[in-house]
Amino acid sequence: MSASRTRDGLMRQQTLAEIRRRLIRGQWPPNTVLQEQPLADELQVSKTPVREALQTLSVQNLLKPEPRVGYRVSDIALDDLAEVFEFRILLEAELVGVAASRGTGPGADEGEDALAPWEKESSFHQNLARLGGGPRMQRSLAELLQESARAMHYYHLRDLVLTEVIHDHEALVEAVRARDVTLARSLMTIHLTRIRESLMASFRQTLRDKNLLA
Repeated sequence: MSASRTRDGLMRQQTLAEIRRRLIRGQWPPNTVLQEQPLADELQVSKTPVREALQTLSVQNLLKPEPRVGYRVSDIALDDLAEVFEFRILLEAELVGVAASRGTGPGADEGEDALAPWEKESSFHQNLARLGGGPRMQRSLAELLQESARAMHYYHLRDLVLTEVIHDHEALVEAVRARDVTLARSLMTIHLTRIRESLMASFRQTLRDKNLLA
């Protein structure tokens, strides 16, 4: 592989990662329109990696293409948020059950102490998916985690709440290492339900503040 092709591939990866990071961190609120050329100018890259990144992120439901307009940042509706966590509960209860049947819990990431609470939460679930699922399940969970993280930022789920639910990780790891499949699945369901309910409460409060919910 030539050096130029290697650089092009790296540029594509970096561009996709940066746009995804900004979306997840809520830099662009829902319904913001993104266009290739202004974004390419801002990131100081050509339009090609930006175009490919926007197309990829639209497939992942973070953006919606609009002909002759650009890409619009997807909304985060209450029903969508509920559905994301319904899928996560189904998928991750299965993943943690498989991991428990094998008896190997996820280890801590290097540098985890420096991570923000939402990053610790996402990292834990990604590591668990590697132990309990194949590539397709891991990709599916990665997309759901992206949507969850974006909602956490946009609806200002407090770090205090996340820090509290992160304490659930220890019990989950103990259940997995003890090969207690039933307990591991139950704990995962409880853990994700707590996050969902906290997010729903933040969501409703945001709507009340905007006088959109009675």
